[in-house]
Amino acid sequence: MAANVSQGRYPKRNRAAVNYEIDQSVDGDLDLDDGNISEELGEGSPVSAGSNAPVALANAHQPDAATPVEDDSELEDATFGSRKTKKRKIMKKSKARAQPKAKRPPKFEPFRLMDLPPELRLKVYEEALVDPWGVHIRTYSDRYESVPVHAGPKDVKGRYTYDTEPKCYVRGQWTKIPASEVPKNKFQLSPNLLAVSKTIHDEAVSVLWTQPFMFNDVYSLNYFLLMLRPETIGRLRDLTIMRHGWIEHRCLPTFTLLRAAPFLDNLRFDCRIRADRRRPSGRPTHAALGEQLATRLYKECYPFLKALVKEQGTESILKVIKFDEDEFREEYYDKTTHRWVTDRWSPAREAKVLQAMVAELNAIMNRRIVPRFPRSR
Repeated sequence: MAANVSQGRYPKRNRAAVNYEIDQSVDGDLDLDDGNISEELGEGSPVSAGSNAPVALANAHQPDAATPVEDDSELEDATFGSRKTKKRKIMKKSKARAQPKAKRPPKFEPFRLMDLPPELRLKVYEEALVDPWGVHIRTYSDRYESVPVHAGPKDVKGRYTYDTEPKCYVRGQWTKIPASEVPKNKFQLSPNLLAVSKTIHDEAVSVLWTQPFMFNDVYSLNYFLLMLRPETIGRLRDLTIMRHGWIEHRCLPTFTLLRAAPFLDNLRFDCRIRADRRRPSGRPTHAALGEQLATRLYKECYPFLKALVKEQGTESILKVIKFDEDEFREEYYDKTTHRWVTDRWSPAREAKVLQAMVAELNAIMNRRIVPRFPRSR
């Protein structure tokens, strides 16, 4: 009873009948006369020898006889009784080279100055190299030497001591502004920009050296010029000596260095260089003032004046050199009224004095020098 139940629950599988007979139509695989067995029966089978061929054929016709077959991975895909062929080797596909990953863009891309047009590059140079109030230079001295220092407009000694509305250089022009509006701190310049490359140096060097430079006194100008090469001094175009900056009998070394800049556009004397002297009686006022001004200017500045006249001509003296209004003011004692009289500045008075000064300078430069020495006794 139990056997019947198990047979009903687990029925026997119907397998396909296996035919062990050798296909006689395959002549190329089996040669009975020679006793050679094809590779379907296995190359390493013991029946492959000629003496054992009858035994192998007898066993092949018996239904219960089993033929040993090698368990080779190359024959796994063939069905039993069919012609088995060697499995073709499958070439492994070469993996494609991994493409390099795109780099992430930097958080801050570099600013390429030379990619800008020339007009914008010029604006960048002006912002980095030009002081809108002019470059103010004063002298710092210790026990051993004196050095020029870039300072703020209000740090320049004696510039705004007495004036409530001083005359200042503001963005290309001289104007009078209240003393409270004069900046205390200096404008930070970046002259190291010129050392970035030769191209930037050639484009920006004129922007730095052609801007106005204001000096506390003649000493400041002297120490400033000592730091520069003659080629750099020749690039200067606008210089100003501040009020009370003229030092008598101490200016010749400064203007000896300045002769390397014969192409100056402006040389302003905001200070008074002429001393108050009683003019000779019987001479016009403007002629006496012009003679005094020419004598003092030539004695202290003749190396620069000679270079200026040589390169730009005599007319460049009035075009380049500019004086303060106090230079044309004169105070003298009138014996008739027994009072001190002050001759104020006026445009007509200034023009007459400058004309007399140029005439006197021409006479001095064209004079004939004849050395004369006293004979020794």
